[in-house]
Amino acid sequence: MSGLNQTREEWPDLLRLPLMLGVVMIHTYYPVNAFGSGFVSLQGRDGIADAIMFFISQVIGRLSVPVFFYFSGYFYYRQIGTRGVGKWLAGLRSRASTLLVPFLIWNLLTLCAFYVIQQMGASAGTASSTATIDLADPIGALHIMLNNNGAPIAYQFWFIRDLMLCMVLAIVTLWLTPKLFGALAFVVGVLWFLKLWPITLPTSPAVFFFLLGGAAYKLDGSLLVNKFPRWIVYGYAICAVAEVRYQGSDFIDYLHAVGILLGVASAYWLAAGIGRFERVKDFFIRYSGAAFFLFACHEPVLTIFKKLFFKAAAGSDSTLVILFAYGAPPVIVITLALLIWSMLRKTMPGVLGVLTGGR
Repeated sequence: MSGLNQTREEWPDLLRLPLMLGVVMIHTYYPVNAFGSGFVSLQGRDGIADAIMFFISQVIGRLSVPVFFYFSGYFYYRQIGTRGVGKWLAGLRSRASTLLVPFLIWNLLTLCAFYVIQQMGASAGTASSTATIDLADPIGALHIMLNNNGAPIAYQFWFIRDLMLCMVLAIVTLWLTPKLFGALAFVVGVLWFLKLWPITLPTSPAVFFFLLGGAAYKLDGSLLVNKFPRWIVYGYAICAVAEVRYQGSDFIDYLHAVGILLGVASAYWLAAGIGRFERVKDFFIRYSGAAFFLFACHEPVLTIFKKLFFKAAAGSDSTLVILFAYGAPPVIVITLALLIWSMLRKTMPGVLGVLTGGR
C-alpha cells in the first residue's frame, strides 16, 4: 500500500505528526482573552468560516487524541504482555524517562514562564487563567503546576498525565483473560459513549481507547485496524460531514462518538491515503520524531499568537480575514517548532533527548 508496512506495523509512524497537527488545531479553535481587552472569538461571524473551523478543529482534529491513546495502549500491552507484576514494573520504569521526566520539565518551564509574565504585570492578558504564582510558597507553586484549573499548567500535558495513570492502573488487568479484557474495554466504552464515567481522573476517553488498544493486542496480536475494510473510511467521512451539518443538535455528542469510533477504525486507511503521495509521506516520516516536541512546546506560544491575530480580526466578518486569523497562528507555531527541533537535533541532541523523552 504505497510503501506502508503492515506486517512490521511501521505505518503508525506516518500518522504521528499529522495527528499532532490535529491537536494543535483543536487548541486553535477556542476564544482568547486578547491582552486584557476582553475575550475574542472567531466563531459566530460568518457561516462558511464557522463550518470550516468547526470541521478542522472539532471534527477532524478531535480524532487525534483517541488514536494516540489507542496506539499507546496497544504498544504498552504488547511490551508488558501477560508476564505479571515484574514486567508491569519494568514498563513503568521505562516510561519514567519518556513520559514523567518530560512532563515535569515542560510544566516547570511553563510555570517559570507564567511567573515571569505575571511579574511583568501582564497576568490579565497572557496568563489570565493561571492563579498568582508565589515562588516563596513552593507547595502552592507545585499545586498550580500540576493542577491549574483541573489540568497541568502546560494544559496539553493532561494527555501525558492520563496516559501515565492508565499505565499505573494497568496492574488490575494483568490477570484478565483476553475475553475478559475485551469485555472490560466494552463496558468502559459504553460508559464513555453514554457519558456515565464515574470518576474524574483518568478521563473516560483515555481509559477506553487505551484499553481498546490493549484489547487489540490481547485478542488479535495486532493493531487490528489495518485489517478493517476500506469502506470504513466512507462511514467516517459521512459522520464527519454530518457533525458539521447537525452541530448544536441534541444528538451531536452521540454522532461525534460514532465518528470517533469510525475514525479510529479508519486509522490505517488514513495512513495509506497519505502514503500515496511520496513527498508528503517522506516529510511526515522525516519529522515524525518532532511530534512530541511540537506537542510539548506549542502552548502557551500558540495562545500568544492567537491573541495577536484574533484581536486584529476582531471587527471583521470577512470569511477570508477570519480564516487567515484562524490559520496563521498554528502555521507560525508549527513552523517554528519544526525549525527549532531540527536545530536542536543537529546542535544539542542530548538536550533534545531530555526534553522529548529520548524521541
